[in-house]
Amino acid sequence: MPEKRMLSMKRGCIHPICLLITIVYRSIMNWILDSCTLIYLIKARLFQQFMKYLNDPVIIDTSVYEEVITKGKERNYPDASEAERRLEQYNIPIIPIDIDPELKYFIDPGEASCYMLAKQGGICLTSDERAYKKIKGRKTMVMKIDDFYFQLYLAKKIAEEEFFSILHELEQVYAIHPKITNFYYQRLKREKKNDARDLNSFKERRIGPIKSNSKE
Repeated sequence: MPEKRMLSMKRGCIHPICLLITIVYRSIMNWILDSCTLIYLIKARLFQQFMKYLNDPVIIDTSVYEEVITKGKERNYPDASEAERRLEQYNIPIIPIDIDPELKYFIDPGEASCYMLAKQGGICLTSDERAYKKIKGRKTMVMKIDDFYFQLYLAKKIAEEEFFSILHELEQVYAIHPKITNFYYQRLKREKKNDARDLNSFKERRIGPIKSNSKE
């Protein structure tokens, strides 16, 4: 696929396959974290691993920084200092943006900024179902944290065992509900069963059905 066409598709598409393409191929998209996603990645000790899988820049805005770092340190949250260290380690830009036009709709400053930055050319990564629905309703690229890792699994960047290990870590910090993990478990179980049935069907077409040796 020509580079120009691929980038055009990614900019205007919110279908999961477009997001998968963004993960697999080099692009010019930004990954924008809202407050809860940044906090959960830090709490679950997944932030460094998360950064390892990205080709594209990760950015946050000043509202997210204030909520997670500034206010977090004022309240003596240990994760605030850890988040600050990781942002500095990876030189993550903190973008000032006027969120007032969208604050009434989103209410939460971090969600409003995530949407506005994604609208300018990026993918908003969130772990909040309400924020996900609002941003998606605005036809802007958005992905939930569990789906991000599922797309990595589909792209064969992580194995199934690692995928479920990550989901377990996210469960432990209440980033996702256990029913989400069970959903993926059942989905992969069904797909494996279908793959096995398709393989048997293919073999039968090639060599014919296997006949029993027993006499009726």
